[in-house]
Amino acid sequence: MSKLQKAKKVIFIDYVPAELHENKIWKIVYYVLNPFTQTLERKRIRVKPLKSTTERRRLAKKMMTEINNRLLNGWNPFLENTKTKEFTLLFDVFNIYIKHIKI
Repeated sequence: MSKLQKAKKVIFIDYVPAELHENKIWKIVYYVLNPFTQTLERKRIRVKPLKSTTERRRLAKKMMTEINNRLLNGWNPFLENTKTKEFTLLFDVFNIYIKHIKI
């Protein structure tokens, strides 16, 4: 008999759909596959407070359907960020550096 082998880490799930958490602070929570670490990471969005809870639920439902539709179409918030702490591929950084040197 052969020795038992450890199962390799294989992820087939790209995201977990958004859901509403109605606590003291209302937030929409969803999980997305981080392409750089290959792990599912949690993303949270706050729902702004409104006077009526039914209007707040409607707003949250609208936000969730928009997020879920975008996730279904292949959107990934990790690849969309354009902030200073953005993840960038190493070869893209090399190309930018080489262009900067040539100037």
